[in-house]
Amino acid sequence: MSRFTVINESVRWPSLLLATVLAAVLVSALAGCGVGEGSDAPAPSPARHDLPLGQVRLTEAALRHLEIRPVAQADVAPLAWVPGKVAIRDDRVSELTAPVAGRIVGLHANIGDLVKAGAALATMASPDAARIRSEHANSRVELEVAQAEFERQRIMLEKEIGIRAEYDLARAKVKQAGNEVARAAHAASFLGRDGADQVVLRSPRDGTVIARNVALGAAVDAGSEPLFTVGEAAALWVVAEVFETDMIGMRPGAPVQVRVATIGEALAGRVMRVGSVVHDQTRRAPVYIAIDQPHPRLRAGMLARVGIELERNGGMSVPLTAVLIKDGQSALVYVQKQPGLFEARAVTLGTPAHGMVPVLHGLAAEESVVVKGALLLDGAASQLL
Repeated sequence: MSRFTVINESVRWPSLLLATVLAAVLVSALAGCGVGEGSDAPAPSPARHDLPLGQVRLTEAALRHLEIRPVAQADVAPLAWVPGKVAIRDDRVSELTAPVAGRIVGLHANIGDLVKAGAALATMASPDAARIRSEHANSRVELEVAQAEFERQRIMLEKEIGIRAEYDLARAKVKQAGNEVARAAHAASFLGRDGADQVVLRSPRDGTVIARNVALGAAVDAGSEPLFTVGEAAALWVVAEVFETDMIGMRPGAPVQVRVATIGEALAGRVMRVGSVVHDQTRRAPVYIAIDQPHPRLRAGMLARVGIELERNGGMSVPLTAVLIKDGQSALVYVQKQPGLFEARAVTLGTPAHGMVPVLHGLAAEESVVVKGALLLDGAASQLL
């Protein structure tokens, strides 16, 4: 029995899954080499004992039990499969809140209605709105009074019967009154041009009413939760939730596969941007994905399974069956040095996908490795120790 097992050390699987994978890969390797219960195929045996440590030479007959593949031909881009959700793009949706406290006295739109920018969605009565509009009107009157007094002081000063200090004071009051008018006008601008205590809540954009979180007669506070959400229902993207350990290799523009339960075929897309903040509790970060050709059955709120192509690490990958793990820590593969001569080589691995694992360090693109029968080759090497 070899002191090595076939697995990728860079992936920390639970112990039960690890044991299952080890058993499956070992059976596959043995079956692929024609060795198993009841098999009469001889195990590869070393042809020489005077080789450097870590190398083994096999006879021509023993070589028939191995499968050797060039590293360059084993290259695949790994995929990270993560959960996701279909949502309306954040630049195509707007939320409407109450500008002042009040009570809803009229509702003019329902969920699903198509509305234009400026269309009335609801009407509210607000004493605060009446006060703000009154303050605006009073500030304009005070400005007129201040301007009249300033003009009187100017004329008196020209006729040399005025006092310079009173003139300067009148000019300052005009400036102060003007500032108050500007402040009151800004506050009143959030209320619209409706009268007295009436405030009409209007759609901020063209689109569809996606949500309505208010009922007739409800009391609302200024800046509370959104009362209406309006957006372009067809402007969809997928927001994937990616574990921080899977963020390595993700980049804008990376190809993506999106699978939704109600849609048979996979939808192609691209990564638009990668979130820069990891959630404290879930340890996930959002990755925003644009669909190349949106499907007519795709709807906001649908759950999805997202496969994001990771950045290649040097373009080299090998099958998982080529990798042996020594003492549960270091990984190695058997590299063909020349026909019949093999060398055990320590390697550093990346994240596996589809039965392949990227090799970060330890192999060159022009080399070939044993992808089937590595366990038996290692057994032959053990006979030389």
